[in-house]
Amino acid sequence: MKKVIFTVLLLYGIKIMSNFYQQKSILVTGGAGFIGSHIVEELVKQGAFVCVLDNLSTGSLDNLSSVINDITVIQGDITSFSSCLAATHNQQIIFHCAAMVSVPESIEKPRLCSKVNVAGTYNLLEAARINRVERFIFSSSAAVYGNQENPCKETELCEPTSPYGLSKLISEQYCQLYTKLFNLPTLCLRYFNVYGKRQQTQQHGIYEKIRAAMRDNRSITVFGDGEQTRDFISVNEVTEANLLLAQLPTTYLNGQAINIATGKNVSINILIEKFKQEFPHYKNEISYEAARYGDIKHSSAAVEKYKKLKELMS
Repeated sequence: MKKVIFTVLLLYGIKIMSNFYQQKSILVTGGAGFIGSHIVEELVKQGAFVCVLDNLSTGSLDNLSSVINDITVIQGDITSFSSCLAATHNQQIIFHCAAMVSVPESIEKPRLCSKVNVAGTYNLLEAARINRVERFIFSSSAAVYGNQENPCKETELCEPTSPYGLSKLISEQYCQLYTKLFNLPTLCLRYFNVYGKRQQTQQHGIYEKIRAAMRDNRSITVFGDGEQTRDFISVNEVTEANLLLAQLPTTYLNGQAINIATGKNVSINILIEKFKQEFPHYKNEISYEAARYGDIKHSSAAVEKYKKLKELMS
């Protein structure tokens, strides 16, 4: 039974603009996953009626244990249009987080990547159009840029180096098209390297993978020379960005892409040295292997647009 929450609570580090989410019906796809579960928790705290659509292939209901009695969970797949149509019925806002998120897996299984990430996003957009959803917030990725030497601006030519990156870029284009053709307000948030609680280190997430290995005194393998750089952003900041930017006036929800990052990048070698200070007991040698195909050498974000929009909402 879903619990109705009538008060707006102060979130941990998240600035609440208004009662925007109170009693709104919201669908979070991939809501049992890493980023999605954090978004679900914060929406519940703000009084929203939250529905989660997740096939639980990588997500877990354990991630939702704190709010499981306050939400509706549909175990379904975005590759099924009928599931998307049913899940989006009577929903006002969609936060679309469900995806195949592993770059290596997308290279091993490019057809599946396209089916989940591209066709799945299309299914949701079409279902949202039919059911007159008011706002569609898409979780995209810095992988759309490919290798760029300078901080990536949203206006840069995108040259993805993996099926994953390409699938996110095509999905962004679908969002933009649905805004132009059908007036569906959409927004594409390009996450850089997200880290934090509940991240599955076995498959992805170099930040948490290195940290967990040092904590547990396990061996570490770096693919590449370690000089590759990343812009690491916490899942709490990503959650804040989603909840804040979804409140923008619909004139801003025109399919535009926004970098969600700190604007500061760090090499993997420097990250390792940082964690050595946190875990001084760690004495294992770091092994280096050839970089994997599809891995990006440098990932750095220009965040001027994000900062301006945050100021607009303050």
